[in-house]
Amino acid sequence: MSSSASSNNVEAIFQRLMKLPGIIGAILVDSNGNPVKTSLDASVSMLYAGRMGQLIHMARSMKHEILVAQEGNYMVIVVQCSEVLDEARRSITSRAVAANVSPARH
Repeated sequence: MSSSASSNNVEAIFQRLMKLPGIIGAILVDSNGNPVKTSLDASVSMLYAGRMGQLIHMARSMKHEILVAQEGNYMVIVVQCSEVLDEARRSITSRAVAANVSPARH
């Protein structure tokens, strides 16, 4: 995949996330944890990116993706195998390309 195609895909995902109900903002960080694209104020983006650094480092060291959500008095922690997730994403994209449909519709 070309850098341009990858960049377009990231932009499409970013915009799709921003349309979800209740989303206050989104921050795209580089591999060093620095915000490179954000819909929030720069200082707020730096605060979130800085505070998430330890969690990002932990997830990378475990080679998994970790999703955390708070619901009332509870917190849900989801641990997902990155390799399986990547394969699923490739499969969805391949099927969408074969059907000449955008992956965003799945």
